[in-house]
Amino acid sequence: MRPLIVPVDLGGSHHRCAVMPAPSPPPDRALVRALVDHYARERARPGQPLEVAFFRGGRPHRGLLAEAAPHPVRLACHPGELSPETLARLWDQGVRTLELELLSLQTAVLRPLGRGTGGAALQALVRGARDRGFTLGVHLWPGLPGYDHQAAMDDLAWLCGDGHPRVDFVRILPALALAGTGLARLAAAGRWTPMTLGEAVTTVEAMLEACDEAGLAVARVGLQPAQDLGVAAVAGPDHPNLRGLAESRRFRRRMDAALALAPRSRPAALLVHPADLQWAKGPQGDNIRALRARHGLPQLRLRPAPALPRGTVRLDGADIGAVPRR
Repeated sequence: MRPLIVPVDLGGSHHRCAVMPAPSPPPDRALVRALVDHYARERARPGQPLEVAFFRGGRPHRGLLAEAAPHPVRLACHPGELSPETLARLWDQGVRTLELELLSLQTAVLRPLGRGTGGAALQALVRGARDRGFTLGVHLWPGLPGYDHQAAMDDLAWLCGDGHPRVDFVRILPALALAGTGLARLAAAGRWTPMTLGEAVTTVEAMLEACDEAGLAVARVGLQPAQDLGVAAVAGPDHPNLRGLAESRRFRRRMDAALALAPRSRPAALLVHPADLQWAKGPQGDNIRALRARHGLPQLRLRPAPALPRGTVRLDGADIGAVPRR
């Protein structure tokens, strides 16, 4: 049974930058204990384990981590909070999953935003955390000033490690200007143009393809600022289902390839895994309508096939465009 996540907002890192809103006071021990007790009593199914997830920023002090015990702990943290010594302490205090809020690996992107340096320093942090034994994830924010499509793909290529990923998972979060941040001021002054929604979908699609090819899991696509951080996005590709848009586009390409084998002017059926049906249909059934018109088909149906691997499209027994989900 998958663990139930107990989210604990740390309020933000004391490392100020142009990307994140000003920090708020961190929680105290009583709040963490109350959250853990509430999730155990009111939300967990019988026998379901808990995992306490500290996020947004800083590094929780020993007392907060003690209140999470005996449950496993995960931490999403600004990389400026970490060093080889702090990695060792976090491990000893029960943290087993670590998410590095890298944004980018490139100093030219990070330094103007007040995020310090990238390059070799962040690569060394990734290696050190992995060597310590953490289950390791990273956050990438394509679309930041100076962080275009190709730069994001270059960073992802390093993380993918030529088919031997250097991390266990990635969160792809196209950059948003959050209210009250330096990015919001840059956007308002016309000094930074965020990605459009279409540009974000194109970049996310390419990053998903690269991750699938490397066997690197994608834990999430797209930030939900009101839900995640309690603030609004004032500019950028804010969308409630950015991953769905990108996955639907990927499925349209696979379905198009499969239908190249279908006889024209006859009904056709494509098989996909049941969990892929909505992505294959596309928003409001757009994929079905577009492919029917493109291939001159009087009818096109999608049928669930539980035995197929995720990401596979099959026509008349032929596997086309299979991309296993991990």
